[in-house]
Amino acid sequence: MGELVEELSASQPTISKHLKVLREAQLVSMRAQGQKRYYALNPKPLEGIVSWLETFDVGPAAAVAKSPRAEADAGTERPGATRCRTTWPLPPSSNARAPS
Repeated sequence: MGELVEELSASQPTISKHLKVLREAQLVSMRAQGQKRYYALNPKPLEGIVSWLETFDVGPAAAVAKSPRAEADAGTERPGATRCRTTWPLPPSSNARAPS
């Protein structure tokens, strides 16, 4: 947690509260080893959001996702990583709405 405190320039109690919320939402898991706590991202709950975001395959982001460069890069991602083709903010002509 010390790394997060330094990186985010936030207090240790603030980071602890945020990590607690993330644990309760099952977005991260925590493993205790002695006095240290190790956190890991749980991507499973985010899969529904990724699927929803992929429905907004519009504008320049769609063209980039279908470009030869994007196809070539597709094989270089980490195992389990998910590519998101949507960029925010959406173009003004889009009828899609950003999540609230």
